[in-house]
Amino acid sequence: MLFRSNDKKNSNGLITCRKLKINYNICQVACGSQHTLMLGKEGKVFSSGSNMVGQLGLRKRRVKKVTPLTRIEEFEKKRVVQISCGQNHCLALANGEDGVLI
Repeated sequence: MLFRSNDKKNSNGLITCRKLKINYNICQVACGSQHTLMLGKEGKVFSSGSNMVGQLGLRKRRVKKVTPLTRIEEFEKKRVVQISCGQNHCLALANGEDGVLI
């Protein structure tokens, strides 16, 4: 079971979380400043959060925030084996002869 913030603070000033149900086995999670990537065991990559500078890897750069998780279509023809996030960017390493950095 995964959890995500609902952006509401409790009485202690902490952001509360809620359960997030998805139908994939997640093997890796990477977090940036205001966005998250998740990698499924099958090599599928999902993103959620702020997309102010296109950091979610979506073609629709005009989308400012994505909730819930959205599968990144750009990675569909690749088998991603590792993900990483920085403050405002994401990286994915795809399996192949030479390995491809996306």
